[in-house]
Amino acid sequence: MFQKCETKHVNDDTALSIRVPCFGRGLGVYGAAGLAFLMALCASTEPARASTAVWYYDSSGAVTFRDFVQGNSGYLDCFFQIGGDAVPLGVPSTPVVGIAAFMDGNSARPSAFVTSTGGALEKVYWSGTQWQSTSFGPPSATVAAGGALASAQFNNGSHSVQLAFVNGNDGKVYQANDSGWRPGGPDTLSSSPGFTLDSLDATATVGSYGSTKTNVVAFGAGSDNSGNAGIYVGTGTAGTGSTSVALAWSHQSPPPGTTLYGQLGAVTYFDGSQQWRTFVRGTDTKLHVLWASAAQYSLPSAGSWQWDTPQIFVGAPAGGIGHNISAIEYDDGTAHRIRVFVGGSGNLWSLNWDSDNSGNGGWSWLNHGKPGPDVDASASPNSIQALTYFYTSRNIDVFVKGSDGLLYVRRWNGVAWGWTIGVHT
Repeated sequence: MFQKCETKHVNDDTALSIRVPCFGRGLGVYGAAGLAFLMALCASTEPARASTAVWYYDSSGAVTFRDFVQGNSGYLDCFFQIGGDAVPLGVPSTPVVGIAAFMDGNSARPSAFVTSTGGALEKVYWSGTQWQSTSFGPPSATVAAGGALASAQFNNGSHSVQLAFVNGNDGKVYQANDSGWRPGGPDTLSSSPGFTLDSLDATATVGSYGSTKTNVVAFGAGSDNSGNAGIYVGTGTAGTGSTSVALAWSHQSPPPGTTLYGQLGAVTYFDGSQQWRTFVRGTDTKLHVLWASAAQYSLPSAGSWQWDTPQIFVGAPAGGIGHNISAIEYDDGTAHRIRVFVGGSGNLWSLNWDSDNSGNGGWSWLNHGKPGPDVDASASPNSIQALTYFYTSRNIDVFVKGSDGLLYVRRWNGVAWGWTIGVHT
């Protein structure tokens, strides 16, 4: 199963932390207490392999990252610097299929949830002296964990709680926290014969001003034996003292006239009202968006979700988009912005939303070109990952796998865009 990672939004004025997954997924997290700007990074070779990263300020105030990747042997490796080589961590003791990296809100150290080829969920973390792992085992005696992995972190009033959402080989979604699997069993998304969950994503926002209430929304894409495919949306609220969240799931049919490929890229933000959006590729090779609005601090209702707006198709890549989607959002003080990066016809593209504080704005497409001379941007899953952070100015880094096997970086430095060579793959 392919992995994909997204970058999630965090409100810096709350103790909330959030993360993203990989196709499977990994979640990013960062909150007020100096854990700013957690981002997810996917760097893939053929075939696509799991990878997610966390970005944060270290004790010296410098922007630092740890990129957890599935190495050539399938075991967990880590990049410690751009342009460096991956270092084997030695844990867990089995190859991994899904990775969700995050900054632990309690220890302030980089960590990751991983699922192994044996079907177990494990937490990998830095103890201060060495990398260690704790295994929670498979979801049950008869169910193995798959590669669809998502995470969301929140503060329950006394400490940070990191949640992992994992697909089982029975097509259901299982939930765990730092202490192990949640009692009470899984969430059943569909009872259709042969239902398979292909990908997961999760995001969280503060549920009310000045409290520890947190709203969580999870997205799952799946299909059954009859070829029916759609997105399942789970919504729930974690309150003071909570160590898990109960999600109520609803099924959202695909956009009219197409079915879904499965890879998701979700964002949430406040723009006059609370906005929730997940972007997905259709079999028509177009980028589609499922969205809903709600009052601030509220969750969207099951019947409020809608597909698309005509403007997102104007100026889109004429040859369609690839199987890679990475979405980010941020507020620069004067406008709220969404950037959805995709590959198309060998180029990197972005679908851009810019709006004022009243929600007035519009969509537009930007062609970023090719990573290098005679080098195409890969269209395979997991081959594009974007992150954004503020460090003296607004920065955006988009990691793009090139057709020559190298990973390139498309960088916005606050003034202009440019290409550079990135991590060796």
